[in-house]
Amino acid sequence: MSAVTAVGKAFSMLEFLVATERSATLAEATQMTRLPKPTAHRLLRALQKLGYVSRPPGTRSYSMGPRLARLQAGDSHAHVKALARPAMAKLHQRFNETVNLGMLSGREVLYLEYQATSHALRIVLRPGEKDPYYCTALGRAMVSALPLEECERIIEATHPKRQTPKTLLAKSSLRSLLGAVRKNGFAEEHGESVDGISCLAVHLGQWGYPQYAISLAVPTPRLKGQIRTQMVKALKILARAEAAPSGFLRLS
Repeated sequence: MSAVTAVGKAFSMLEFLVATERSATLAEATQMTRLPKPTAHRLLRALQKLGYVSRPPGTRSYSMGPRLARLQAGDSHAHVKALARPAMAKLHQRFNETVNLGMLSGREVLYLEYQATSHALRIVLRPGEKDPYYCTALGRAMVSALPLEECERIIEATHPKRQTPKTLLAKSSLRSLLGAVRKNGFAEEHGESVDGISCLAVHLGQWGYPQYAISLAVPTPRLKGQIRTQMVKALKILARAEAAPSGFLRLS
């Protein structure tokens, strides 16, 4: 195993524990990180010895250790993450689809946190990964929240590149899409960033954080019938200002 591969697997485990925000069993860690059980076990034991993972005596569950908690405390996005997690958990609990939190970084979406579906067919974008704003629901939601002049400057500076065969490249189409997002209160994309994956998103401007957004990422075949309508309704409720103080809300 190369050093890069080993570090990647360790960070995958740490990101899972941070996103979970509770104790998790080895079976849960194996399922959500998609690592072989022996590898996951070795990683957890090694991270436990280093203080990044804790395992209370007499239990079979693992959680964040003191060193990982100290690293998390230095996160400049920690407040927004803490605010968003309960709402993300509600979405995840109701739909069992991957929920993402991202922020606008220049003309890119920076992924900050996720809660992954338990379905085998899924897409998970790890914290720290980036995508162009123009082909993602998260990016469209956040750019639509900008003042019109700033939004236009970003569009003019954009030189779209094809991510999939469905990626829209015309700036006129992008303007129309962003206008529709402002009018409808949510953004969507279908297979433009990752083939076969659809996303629905809302920005958190009414929470006071327009540069952040939350999305549901769903394999396109599962986004059909009443599911899309229910997801859009839940996301629009989430985006309301009154959702922010506790993060807990009714999504029905």
